[in-house]
Amino acid sequence: MAGADLSSPQQGTQVVIRLGTTAMNESLEQVVQEIKEMAGAVGSSLGPSGDWTPMLFLEEEGERVMAPLDFVNELEKTIVATVVIPALVRMEKPWLAVTVLSAWTIDFEGEDVAEMLNRGRTITPSEHPNRVERLILQAITIDYEQLWTARIIRRRGRPPRLGPWELFPTEGISTGQFIEPIRKAMEEVADETQ
Repeated sequence: MAGADLSSPQQGTQVVIRLGTTAMNESLEQVVQEIKEMAGAVGSSLGPSGDWTPMLFLEEEGERVMAPLDFVNELEKTIVATVVIPALVRMEKPWLAVTVLSAWTIDFEGEDVAEMLNRGRTITPSEHPNRVERLILQAITIDYEQLWTARIIRRRGRPPRLGPWELFPTEGISTGQFIEPIRKAMEEVADETQ
C-alpha cells in the first residue's frame, strides 16, 4: 500500500486515513489476514496497559480506508454508531467493512448459561470472574459475515500480544452496536447502485 492520506469525511472531527492502493480483486480472506497482521503490529507498539483504538476499515476496489472510531462515553459511542459509521459507508461505498475492537468476553466453560440467566444473574462481561480480554474482528459484505477473535495476553512490563485468531461460528447474522448500522448502510448503497 502507498502512503497514508489524512482527510475528513465531512466538517466533523472524524478522521479518515486513506491507506493507499491495494491489489485489485483482493479476496475477503486476504483483506482479513492483512488487518489481523496490522492488529498484531499495533499491539506490539502499545504500553503494557495499552488498548487498541476501535477501528473501521472500508475496502473499496483498489483502496483501503481506515477510520478510528473515537468516543469517550456511551452518548458519543451511539453517535459514532448511528451517524458517523453510516455516513462513512455511504460516502466510501465499500464492498467490505471490517471493525476491530477490544472487548471483555466470558468463557462459559462448565457454566450453564441458561441456568445462570434463569437465576436472574446479570453480570457484565467486564465484572465476570471468567472474563477474557479479546480483540474482535468482524468482516461484513453485503451477503456474508465473519467474526474472528484473538485473546489479548498481558504480561507485566511488556506490550500486550495476541493469541491465535479463531473464527467464531456466527449462526446467521451477527449483531452489535456498530455492525447493524454498517449492514444497513451497505444495503442502502447496494440498492442505490442497482
